[in-house]
Formats: sequence, C-alpha cells, structure tokens
Amino acid sequence: MTNDLNNGAAAGGSFFSVTYEIARSGYETLLINGKYIHSKFKPETDSENIVFPGTCIIAIYGLGLAYHVNNIAISNPDSIIIVYEPLLDVFNHTKELLKQFPAGKNVFIINNFDTNYILDLLDSVFPYSFLRLKTYTHIGYRNINTECETIFFENISKAYKTIVQNIMTEANFIPLWFKNTVYNFSFLKKSSIVTITHSCNQDDIAVICGAGPTLDDSISFLRYYREKLTIFATDTALLPLSEAGIVPDVVVCLDGQQWSIEDFVTQFSSDTVFLFDILGLPAIQHYNENIVYTSHSYKKNSFQDWMFKSINCKSGLINTGGTVTDYCLDIAVKAGFKNIVFAGYDMSFPGNKTHARGTPYHKRVVNNSNYFLTISDQFLKSISQRNPVYEKNNSGKLLFTDFVMSNYRSYLENYIAMFKDIHFYSASDEAVRIEGVTYINPDDFFSSVSSVKRVMCYEKIAINSGDISILFEKLSASLFIYSTKLSDILNSINWDSLTNELLASINSLMDEIFTLYPFLNSFNIMTDIILDGKGIDCLSVLYAKHKSFRLLQSIYFVIRTLQKAANR
Repeated sequence: MTNDLNNGAAAGGSFFSVTYEIARSGYETLLINGKYIHSKFKPETDSENIVFPGTCIIAIYGLGLAYHVNNIAISNPDSIIIVYEPLLDVFNHTKELLKQFPAGKNVFIINNFDTNYILDLLDSVFPYSFLRLKTYTHIGYRNINTECETIFFENISKAYKTIVQNIMTEANFIPLWFKNTVYNFSFLKKSSIVTITHSCNQDDIAVICGAGPTLDDSISFLRYYREKLTIFATDTALLPLSEAGIVPDVVVCLDGQQWSIEDFVTQFSSDTVFLFDILGLPAIQHYNENIVYTSHSYKKNSFQDWMFKSINCKSGLINTGGTVTDYCLDIAVKAGFKNIVFAGYDMSFPGNKTHARGTPYHKRVVNNSNYFLTISDQFLKSISQRNPVYEKNNSGKLLFTDFVMSNYRSYLENYIAMFKDIHFYSASDEAVRIEGVTYINPDDFFSSVSSVKRVMCYEKIAINSGDISILFEKLSASLFIYSTKLSDILNSINWDSLTNELLASINSLMDEIFTLYPFLNSFNIMTDIILDGKGIDCLSVLYAKHKSFRLLQSIYFVIRTLQKAANR
C-alpha cells in the first residue's frame, strides 16, 4: 500500500511516499521513500534493550510503527515517553497500535510541536519528583525532515526547563505544604472539604479580583455596581476591598506562607465564604469561622495525591496555573458563571508598581519609605530583581513583566481556550493582553447588564476525622520502622569501601519506601537536581549516599509533623 502525501508544516512541505509491507517474521514493516524504517526481517525487535538510567522523560523523534517505542517503554517501565511523528499518514496509521501494547500507559504520541502544547502535556504528566530529559531519534528518521526534528527537541527542552524551574520554586515550599496539609486535615472536626456546585443564572457576572495595581482603578465600579456582581477576591485583594467598603462574596486562599495571615487579621462578614486550599495556612482558622477547604489539582506523587487516595476522597479538584487568581477563576467556572470579568489581574507592573494600595505588601512599602528610600524606589528595586520580559497590553503598548508571570499568561490563555461558551472580560487596558479576553469599559458594560449577585454554593464531602487520626498513626509507625532500617544500614557502612551488594540493598530499601510513600520524592527534588547537574547518576555510590541521608531526614520531618498534629 502506498500513499503520497503532503504533511504540511509537520513535514516541511515535502512529499513522502509511505509504504507498508509484511516482514519475514510476519509483522508489518514501514518504508518511507523506499527506505526501510524498521527491519525487513524482524521489525518487532527494533531498539530492544535500550535503557536510560533512572526515571526519565524520554523524547523520541519518529513513531514509525511503534516497535521501538514499545520496546523502549518495556525497558524503561517507570519513564514517561513522548513521541513526535512528523508524517501525518504514519501518525494516523500507528497511534491506535500502542493501545494494544502492554507498555503503552506512559506513552504519549503527538503530531504538534507547539511549545505551549508540549508544556501543557509535560505539566499534566510530570510527577512531584525530578525526571531527567533524554532524547532519542529513531535511526530510520535521521534524515527525515531534520528541521522538524530540531524544532521538536528545542521546544520540548524549553518546556522541560520551564517545568523544572517551576518544580525548583515549589520545592522550597514542600515541607510547609506538607505541614499545612496535615494540620488542616486534623482541623476537619471544625471545617469541611467541599465540592463547588452551580450557584448562578446564565446572565450573572462574576468578577475575579486580584491584587495588581489596576485594582485601584476598579474600586469605584465595584462599589457602584455591587448588587449586580458576585465578587471573588484573592486573599491579597481582601484588605483593599474591605477598606473600600466592598464585602466580597467569596475569598480564595492558596498561599500557605506565614505572612498570608496579614490578609486575615480582621474579622470579616459572615456573609463571605472563605475557600481555602487544603495546604493553606492553618493559623487563619482562628480569625474566621466561615472557612471550608478545597483542593487544587495536585500532581502525581504529591502528599495531597497520596492523602486523598488513602481516604478515598474524590473532591472536585480546582485547576490552577500557579496563581490564586487562576484558582478563583476555576471556582467561578465550576460555579456555573458564563460571564467573568478580571479586575486587578495585571500580570505586569503598571506604573512600575507591584501591588494595589491597601495590600499588606503596599502597606509595608509605605511604612518603610523615607526621604532616602521612596515608595517608587522600593517598587523598582523589587521589580529589578526579577527575570525581565516585555509583553503587550490591548493597545499594543509594551509592559514590563517577568518570566514567571509570562508563564502564568500562557496557562491562562490555554485554560480560557477550553471554554467556548464562557465570555471572559478585563476591566483594565493596562493589564497584559490575554488571548480570548475582551477588554471593556466597566461603566458601559455593567450599566447594560441585568446580573444579580449570588451566594456561593457547595457540597460537603463526608470525611471521618477519626479515620484521619488512624491513618496518621499508621503512617508514623510505618515510617518509624523504615527509618530504623535505613539508619541501621547507614550507620554500619564505610562509604569508601562500599560493596555492590550493600549498595544494592540501600537502593532496594529506598525503592521500597518510595513505592509505598511516593510523596517522599518531593522532599528530594533539589537533591536530585543538584546531583544531576554534577553528572552523578542514580547508579553511583555518591548518589546513594546523598539520596539516602536526605530520605532519612525527610522521614524524620514527616514523623515529627504527624506527632505535633496529633497533640494540637
């Protein structure tokens, strides 16, 4: 069978003759422009025994008939494989075949090398642990559209670096998030985990209030049209709104850091629903009674992932691109709003400022200012320490932003693109332009709508606090046993004369612990990244030494945290 086709952008506009034959072993084989891509004798043995050390992201250029993909997947069972096929005919012919292969569950086949597409894919499959990136070009594809091959590997490398950068940032918060999650689960006698339900009509409007500088300009219309609007406020926007006499309907908190308590030092209206992520700061419970918990879409191998599976809790997970404003947005979407307006979500620094007036950060800047250190100087100093990027607003004006916020914008655009039946608006022309968002004049827009503010609705998920206590007790006891085993081994060995048998026993024990409690990987992310940067692979003695000591420290931290939570 022969098909001449023009695969467009994927094939660089070239024509390729694609032929399928039956090999001597009885399996189908593939020819492109008369050249055998797989063996004409035994294609099913293609790329057997190719093993990449450790758990990796393996990027493969060339799908062919997927024999090599299946064999690499079998030889690397814990790795995640992303395969790019430049020829659409081959892609369509083969993509269903991997479903028949036993190793297909961690294999993702794509025909799109757009950076954002690859970034979304990587983000969805990347666990809370460090994975090395390995690239592999099938030998039969080495002269098939080399430009396409280069772009694919460049884009997957860019996406990988972005994911790793995000993981490195989050790695600093893993102990804090673990502690907060444990304490908040312990508080479930007083509060609940909830699932968001529909709470509005078709024409109702939700306003998502961030704490960006343009929130100052939004206060007037928020106050004037208050009865038409259901206001979702991020935690940092709460004080500016409250000081302006605006009581939000919903306040959302994703931040678990200690200074977030500054947003909640005042008692607020009992009409406001406080939706806290399960990893939010537990101490805020003492300031407000009307608090319920939600959970964001946690990554595989996170403690939240392990915890929810252990108690068989299927909560309505909230999507977030890393900011609390995204979290607010997804809650509004899940509540059924079809008209959503952003206010104070700038993703830039309008007027060379970072925050709206009245936020705790802005107040600190004002209090620290003097003749020699002005408010503007402090904002400029904060901005200058970021990784600078320029983006355009709706009028085409260049705005100063940074690498992190530029990533947030990309996430938001991809999120908005999923909802064709929802209208998204921005109340400020000074914010970064977001594809899919319409820019409005607030007075013209709100004066012409018949929206009514709504009360937030949710369903409580039944969780027995006694079951949580028992789970924590069992976890603590099990980890104590493993810590004793690991400590005994580490105290008895001489690293300078370590035998292969003893090295194998250390690695085997660590594998057993990580298999039972995969969230412990998240405590070791920075160790993995540092060792990888020094070229130390997972088979070396030095790797086992650093990894095992770090694992033991992590276990001790987890046990101490569980014990403290039990005594609160």
